[in-house]
Amino acid sequence: MSEDVLINKVLKMSKDRSDDVMRPGIENVSRLGFWSAVLSAVFAIAYIVAEIAHLLGLLGPHGSPLSLILRMVPSLLLAPSFVVLMVSIHHYASEEKKIWSHVGLAFAIIYAVLVSVIYFVEMTVVVPPLQRGESDKVALLIFDPFTSFMYAIDVLGYGFMSLATLFVAPVFAGRKLERWIRWA
Repeated sequence: MSEDVLINKVLKMSKDRSDDVMRPGIENVSRLGFWSAVLSAVFAIAYIVAEIAHLLGLLGPHGSPLSLILRMVPSLLLAPSFVVLMVSIHHYASEEKKIWSHVGLAFAIIYAVLVSVIYFVEMTVVVPPLQRGESDKVALLIFDPFTSFMYAIDVLGYGFMSLATLFVAPVFAGRKLERWIRWA
């Protein structure tokens, strides 16, 4: 389905929801929401591919700088694209459902701040010493699943991302496409 077809469907849903009165700027909201959703999906898939490659040992030894970078760059880029998606959903929401999208947006911002700090610190503070073989200098900051401070904060961040998506779900309660988005 092309971008224009999807955007036209969103515009039609918006028109149906607002008693046949188009809200000003909804086309821009729909377009921004569409592209931020696409980018969010692309970055999430890129992370999954990198994580699978890491688990299969294709990115070098456990904790290698290449492995960290290839897994963290998509995650770092996912954070702002997800926040833009949540902003778009908030502007798309009907007046009576904006409370849900607003709460979702607040949780999305918390998520983005937490994970962005983690990934930026990993790439700028942890990776250089790892490349020099000086892992002991940054041991506290090394991102190690299930046993590190940084991993715990990352899990907390993704908990807030989950809450964000849970809270925006009620925004999508209209026609077939909206119901599909809600359950997705």
